[in-house]
Amino acid sequence: MIIPQKNTEYKDLRNILIVALLVAGLVSVLFNSQTTLYTLIDNSIYDSFLKSAGRARTTDQVVVADIDDISLAAVGQWPWPRYRIANLLQSVLQHSPALIGVDIIFPEPDRTSLDTIRKAFSQEFGLDLGFTGLPSGLTDNDGFLGQVLSQSPVVGAKYFYFDHSSDDRQCTMHPLKLTGDINLISPLDAPGILCNIEQLDSQLQSSGFINNQFDRDGVLRKLPLLMKYRDRIYPNLSLEILAQYIGAETVEISRDLFGTVLRLKEFTIPVDRQGYFQLRFGGPGKSHHFISAVDLLNDAIVSEQLNGKIFLIGASATGLNDLHHTVFDPSFPGIETHAVFLSNVLNSQFIRIPDWQPVYIVITCLLAGVLSGAMFCFFLPIRAVLLTCGWLALFTGGSFFIFAGRGIYFSPTGPVLVSTTMVLLCSFIRYFTENKRAVNWIRQLARVQQVTLEAMATVAETRDPETGGHIQRTKRYVKVLAEYLRDKGKDDGTLTDDYIEALFHSAPLHDVGKVGIPDHILLKPGPLDKEEFSIMKRHSEYGVKIINSASDKLEDHKFLDIAAEIAATHHEKWDGSGYPNGMKGKAIPISGRLMAVADVYDALISKRQYKEPFTHEKSKTIILEGQGTHFDPVIIEAFLAVEQAFINIAQEFEDDV
Repeated sequence: MIIPQKNTEYKDLRNILIVALLVAGLVSVLFNSQTTLYTLIDNSIYDSFLKSAGRARTTDQVVVADIDDISLAAVGQWPWPRYRIANLLQSVLQHSPALIGVDIIFPEPDRTSLDTIRKAFSQEFGLDLGFTGLPSGLTDNDGFLGQVLSQSPVVGAKYFYFDHSSDDRQCTMHPLKLTGDINLISPLDAPGILCNIEQLDSQLQSSGFINNQFDRDGVLRKLPLLMKYRDRIYPNLSLEILAQYIGAETVEISRDLFGTVLRLKEFTIPVDRQGYFQLRFGGPGKSHHFISAVDLLNDAIVSEQLNGKIFLIGASATGLNDLHHTVFDPSFPGIETHAVFLSNVLNSQFIRIPDWQPVYIVITCLLAGVLSGAMFCFFLPIRAVLLTCGWLALFTGGSFFIFAGRGIYFSPTGPVLVSTTMVLLCSFIRYFTENKRAVNWIRQLARVQQVTLEAMATVAETRDPETGGHIQRTKRYVKVLAEYLRDKGKDDGTLTDDYIEALFHSAPLHDVGKVGIPDHILLKPGPLDKEEFSIMKRHSEYGVKIINSASDKLEDHKFLDIAAEIAATHHEKWDGSGYPNGMKGKAIPISGRLMAVADVYDALISKRQYKEPFTHEKSKTIILEGQGTHFDPVIIEAFLAVEQAFINIAQEFEDDV
């Protein structure tokens, strides 16, 4: 029975919707577990949005005093003596900065200091070196730098360790003063810290950590603003510089529609639960105002309006390992990340990732899965793919315009992955179901075809009431003989599986031409006279005409060609004495030679009006007598080998008595 199309479509819709829910659930799990594959795809889309959205403006309130390759080549290799760092600070102070942020840590005493050299010679060689003509302050580089720091509006640097704990007795700590709902944040908890030597650290008015956080692909996209150390929360150097610059004594933690924010006076800074800030880069490295340190040391800066600016002192020299991979630049100066943060805040250009993004991803993934699946149920595959691509383009485009206009990142990655997966799966499912339907339809057609063939054969056979099972038996005899010859390699390569199958289905038409023989001859109970036999022999000719008439209306008529071949040649004899054409030996097609044995054997064991059925042994004896004259000797050998199969077939399809 053919299933109604409506029920089939309902079943397809149900299956596709189930697949859609499973795919959407899987992608949602991938997002929430932050698997590497999902994160890489999402980061790629995020980066493309950032590059296409227009570069963020850079503030003119920040100046970077850069220890670059030119400075090292002119002044000397790194690390510089502390007095030179002090000189650099003094050069900056000449421009009356509002604040100076130093992105450098000095964790050990300066070994080039004259006092340090004097002590080393005294301990190792017992020599007491004396230096004359020098002011006392210049014999101690660290002391000199500490004195300059104490007189400068400097924010110093610290670094938190996460792989080991450390002693912080030399550190002067500057924790944040927090207000608001502190439970909204859960910053990383560091077990260790690296500070400047006490001689320097104690002279700093404030400080912040300089840790960065890279994504799995090694790209810097966000900046940790808060970290915990021994139950106190500390600011990033960038955040502390901002707080000092605007005079904010406290940081309030609260939330808005999209998540957690830090409030410093009139400024609102979005962060995630761990205190990370999404950096909105304005372009490649050195997009901000950079001044080479050597130019400051040499007082080579002229007509620069630098008063009241924030100065950042750091290094971009190639060998100092403070270059980072960003979206715009694979060698972005680490010191400039602080400038990017300050530009973002002072210009109010932020990137927001809602803290309810996981819920958004789950909902959009489910909608994407159901919508994509439904399209494949109600539209042709090509149109479904085009519609899916169309709405994905609209969805992704909408996400981009929100990002470009409002700085809010609604990730399209989940729906894109769900829809792409659904297109592939639905295409496969549609192909599989359509292929299954096609196969079933072909099978039905083949069955109808076979029934039609047998009906055609039965038209002839039913005119002779004593030959009802003849078609069923003979086609099976032929198949058994052909398979034996093929398996033993006794054919010329003709007997392939497809040929034998076609032979099996076409064999019933071997006597279809009998419909053209008059009843008084076909049903005559006794022997035929010469004239009657001449008429009877013409059934081969009639059979070929009937079959060829049918095959002319079909494109693929291989089986009918074989049927016509059998009808025309199954009465030919090996020695050439057969009819209708007197063909001899292997000139007779293999199909006709096989049917000759099958037809005669079945006629011998069957009851006819003019005789009683012969036993198998008697029938075999008669057939053996015709070996080499009537029948192909090789086929007779096959007959002897499979005679038990002949007996079984005859018993299974025995005529009703």
